[in-house]
Parts: sequence; C-alpha cells; structure tokens
Amino acid sequence: MPWGGTYKVTADIGFIAGFELDNTEGYGTLDDPLAALYDTGVGVDITEDVQEIAINRGRSTQLDEFSAGTCTIVLYDQSRKYDPVNTASPYYDPLLGTSGVTIRRTIKVFYDSTQIFTGRITDIDVEFQPTSTPISRSTVTIEAADDFVLLANARLEEYTPSAELGGARISTLLALPEVNYTDATDLDSGTITLDTEPIPDQTVLLDYLQDIAATEQGYLFMKGDGTLRFSNRLETILVTTPFFFSDDGTGDADYETLSVMYGQEQLYNRVVCTPIDSVNPGIADDATSQAAYGVSALSLSGLLCSDADAQVMADYLLPLYKDPQYRFDSVSLSFAGSSVSVLTQQTIMALDLGSVIRVKKSFAVGTPNSLTQTLSLEGINHTITPTAHNITFRTAVRDIAYYWTLDDPTLGQLSTDNAVS
Repeated sequence: MPWGGTYKVTADIGFIAGFELDNTEGYGTLDDPLAALYDTGVGVDITEDVQEIAINRGRSTQLDEFSAGTCTIVLYDQSRKYDPVNTASPYYDPLLGTSGVTIRRTIKVFYDSTQIFTGRITDIDVEFQPTSTPISRSTVTIEAADDFVLLANARLEEYTPSAELGGARISTLLALPEVNYTDATDLDSGTITLDTEPIPDQTVLLDYLQDIAATEQGYLFMKGDGTLRFSNRLETILVTTPFFFSDDGTGDADYETLSVMYGQEQLYNRVVCTPIDSVNPGIADDATSQAAYGVSALSLSGLLCSDADAQVMADYLLPLYKDPQYRFDSVSLSFAGSSVSVLTQQTIMALDLGSVIRVKKSFAVGTPNSLTQTLSLEGINHTITPTAHNITFRTAVRDIAYYWTLDDPTLGQLSTDNAVS
C-alpha cells in the first residue's frame, strides 16, 4: 500500500552484484525496480508493500536494564517475492540456490530523514489466508531486533582492565579481537572510575556493558539509527528547554492519553550499593519514610566501582525513591490526520531514549487545577499504518537541574535550587 513520502522502510535483501551488460535477470537493466540487488547501507525500498509497523524500544522503568529494541513489519506479498522458498522471487539467487530474504539482513525504518529503527532480521513468517484454496491472500511478517542481540551473542575472553572511566572501558572492550565491533558508537566519557577486577572468560559482553551502565547510573541503548549510545549520569539530569506536552493547548503539542502510577512499585527508603569485593558497601536510609511505610530496600550489587563511589550512588538514589510519588508513567499521542503539524511531528520524532520532556495534566475539579512534571523517556513504542501513527512514551520522574539562564525569571536566579551555574 503506498505510504507517500513521510515513511520509508528499507531492507538489505537480495544480493550485491555489479552491472552486467545484456543480463536479463535484472543485473543488466539500469534502475530495474525488482533487480535482485541492494546497495550496502541503502537497501531495497519495500515501503509500498508494508501494511503495519510496530516498534518497541527501551525499558519499563528507570531501574530496569535496557533490552534489545524490536520491530515487526507486516508485508503484503501476493506475488511471494518475500517468500524465502520462492525460486521465482527477484530476491532469489539461482546461481547460489539461496534466497536473499533471510535472517541477519539489515532493516531500517525512517520517518522523513530520521531513522526510528535500525536492526537485523531475526525471523520471517509467511501466512496464507484462507489456507484451503490455492489462490489466497499472502502476508509476510518480518521480525527484527537491534544490535543489542549481537552484543548479547559476543563473549569476552579473560581480560584484566585498567582503571578507566566507563566510556573508555566500553571502547576498549568493543575493540577486542573476539568482539571487533565496528558499528557507530556515541559514548560519553562517564563520571565513575571503574575498577580493575578481572573479567572472567566467556563473560557475555552485553551483560558487562550493562554493569557499566548500572555503575554509572547512565543510559546504554541502541539509538534509532543503530548507534550504540552510552550516557553519563549527569547527561540525563542537566537539560535546556524540554519538549512540552499538554492537554489544553498551552504546550508544544497535545497528548491524547496519560497514564499515572502511584503506589509502592518504586518506593525504596533503604538503598544498598555493593561493588565487587566490597568491604564497606554504600548504604543510605531515610528514617522518616521507613517509619511511615516500613523498610523497603533497593539493592544493587556487582558494581564496578569503589566503596566510596557506591556511597555516592546510594545517596543519589535515595531521594528519588524514598517517598511514594504521583508519577506520570506514560504519555500517548497520534499523528492521524492534521492534529499535529509536520514541523512538530519532526521534533517529536527526534526525541530518543534519555530525552527529557515536560508533561502537563489539567483537572476540571479539585486543587491544584493542573500538574506539570519533568520526565525522562525510558521507552518508546510506535504503531504505524498507512492511516495513523500512534506513539507511546514510557516515562520516569527525574531529578532535573536546568542550566542558569540570564534574565530568565526563574532560571536566572542563582538562589533557586533548580538552576545550576
């Protein structure tokens, strides 16, 4: 089904081949739309056959590890060109006797020029409806996952690292010969000096990288364009002007639904942070909260830092979780029709995991008459069809500090506790 120019899906299916004069299989025809070729890094444009796209990236809460981003694409395939066993497919190579529609090929999903998902095919399912007749409606469902899957499949040999910050440690590990990770990275330096504890043989690379992120309390995820991102702890706290979602027209865009969480799910009034081989782990308690709600402990172990840094982490985490909070848990909106301008859509689509937003909820009765929270994006879901694009942002309340701003009535006051110079 044609989608117009806003969305595009490309897949590295078929085979790389050079132009061959007089070849009748597509290789000898310039610009043949069904030529069994793809340009590395560009891919075959399969958008016109796409029926639906579902993308899920991120994590549920800020205390979870980020998981591999996934994408499900449903294709209309009446001609069976995406069927791996169809030898008449333009993506089948008769010389090799293999299909170019296969696992581990790259899939990219674009909104305008912004890549919102990059991953590799993990599964291909073919369905015929009804199955009782030879002539039936055929669809192919492609499942893909981002390169966290590759990092999860990599194993480290025994290695003794030097004392270094998180960004340097990640770079070192990715360059090891048993890993040889050559895709794009965007790594902050980190703020915590990691220990020199030997890494055991056959350690799962992704597990160790997530230990680094837990030690930093930063973010580790694959961006929409396939770049491996590692952020400092402060990177998610110091912001300028976040995008503002509202329900009354006063923000940058109106949302459609808002989910609120208020309960004991993230109530922790005792935090214990324990490094590897710790002698004196970091412990922080809030006696007032414990007296009111009982003791609820958050325990983080296996951290790659000193006991002193673990104490700093415990002191940092306790204020975030010691009291129950009225938390905006998720916010959803739709691009159907003209409800959101194209320019605003582009700004929203540029938001990624770790981005900071503001969300306002207005109330028809009661006091206060509105509530605004500053949140970090912990997860992003897209459901896209030719007629609508529904987005859900999973969020978490963050302890946000804003940069000092000259002449700003709030952020320009050095005495306020929400601005940093």
